[in-house]
Amino acid sequence: MIAQPRILGRLLADAEGVDDATLADALGPSREPGERIGDTLVRIGAVSRRAVTNALALQLGIEVAEEPLAPDPEAVSLVQPELARAHLIVPMERTKRTLRVAMADPLDVTAIDNVQFQTGRRVEPLASTPAAVSEALAHWY
Repeated sequence: MIAQPRILGRLLADAEGVDDATLADALGPSREPGERIGDTLVRIGAVSRRAVTNALALQLGIEVAEEPLAPDPEAVSLVQPELARAHLIVPMERTKRTLRVAMADPLDVTAIDNVQFQTGRRVEPLASTPAAVSEALAHWY
């Protein structure tokens, strides 16, 4: 039997106790145009940014980067500062063929493509909070 995909709102409801009324509000009247459900739930105070990051990682089947971010300096040197800042990413670990990258938005396919093009390595995204990524960027770049 194939597992059914889980939507982020339901994952947050299960993990964080968000009730159906709050989810409905976040999907309707409280939602800004173009805003993602996780961002709406954070903005209205229903969940933390860390909870959204954890749920997104679970939904995507990726790991969450440990905070504070502690990247390998050799991995950092592979990505130009402008690219890292533009996409809120921090290269964490490299191998001969891959680069593990902490991302504030692991759904940012453009960022993944740009890093793969620049480094010639396959990118393995790691979920991270925007605050943790910004802090690491300030320190490493």
